[in-house]
Amino acid sequence: MKPRVELEPAYVLHTRHYRETSLLLDCFTRDHGKISLIAKGARRLKSPQKGLLRPFLPLLISYVGRSELKTLTSCELSGSLLNLSGERLACAFYINELLSRLLHPHMAFPEMFLFYGEVLSITATEDNYTQALRLFEKNLLQVLGYELMLQQDKHGEPIQKDKEYLFFPEQGAIEMTSAIIANGSIIVSGETLLALANDNLKEAKHNFQAKIILQAALRRLLGHKPIQSKFLLHTPMEV
Repeated sequence: MKPRVELEPAYVLHTRHYRETSLLLDCFTRDHGKISLIAKGARRLKSPQKGLLRPFLPLLISYVGRSELKTLTSCELSGSLLNLSGERLACAFYINELLSRLLHPHMAFPEMFLFYGEVLSITATEDNYTQALRLFEKNLLQVLGYELMLQQDKHGEPIQKDKEYLFFPEQGAIEMTSAIIANGSIIVSGETLLALANDNLKEAKHNFQAKIILQAALRRLLGHKPIQSKFLLHTPMEV
């Protein structure tokens, strides 16, 4: 008998058409991490799954299968619809792309799953959604084993909020004592490093510098195919 999972909390990260009437899905689940599914007949007009299998909807899914590609047997909505549009929608798609590209299949991150739902809700409803995005990036790096050193410099000395630092994602911070800037470094204030360490990015300058730090670290993991999104560019935007 094929292994069966019933009513697993999940979100669809990505969909693509398969054959005449089916869909291939990448899903982020609470207890089984990122999984791939085939939803047979989901594109038929009378399919009970039609309209549900799209990103940002909280779902309960059931599926079977022994191979990497499971078969979806049912799904139902488990929460409220989110009103995402414009830059907020682009932000949500950026988050999905990060998860699709960086999560290893079948590795469960229950706390990250809950935080993902919270970030989507904040992105849809609150003004400070860019702060939530930065903290999501930080937490994602942490669960992937790439926690940034933010409270001590490279030599183990406490970060001083009134000093400027060169920040290297793979090494940490070095106090600026020279005009020479090594390749791959980022100029950042100690105040920003401590604000990011304490999950407090309410000030615009901290938010912007944190964006540069976090996305430099993410670029190292994304490799030669970075996400083509303005949310991953070093621009004067607050996103």
